Amino acid sequence: KLAQKHHIYAGCGLRSLTDVEDMLKSSVCRCVVASTDDVLITKIPKEHLVVEISINELNEVLIHGRQTNTHVNIITKINQLIQIDVNIISIPFVQSEGHLSGIPRQQIRNLLIQIPQNIKRI
Repeated sequence: KLAQKHHIYAGCGLRSLTDVEDMLKSSVCRCVVASTDDVLITKIPKEHLVVEISINELNEVLIHGRQTNTHVNIITKINQLIQIDVNIISIPFVQSEGHLSGIPRQQIRNLLIQIPQNIKRI
């Protein structure tokens, strides 16, 4: 009943299409997927998908539980995701989340200027 009144988002540990489909069958509105697997991302209906892109203070994309620095700029990654029709993203700022240091306001302002208009929600 809760999902009928409120939009429910699910994430963390969704590693396969089956995981995502199971969530969507149980009234989840959108699945948050932090994956570098573009094949998986292309199979998920875009109206039910949020792609999480974790970044550091240099706007470099982090993967594998935020432990591996790809040295790829987030704008480059976003443009790659746009090519596979992703239009909703989430951006965790690893250097500040969970550290009681507030949000990186200037970094956010700078990114908002650069993020392509194809991205409808952040």
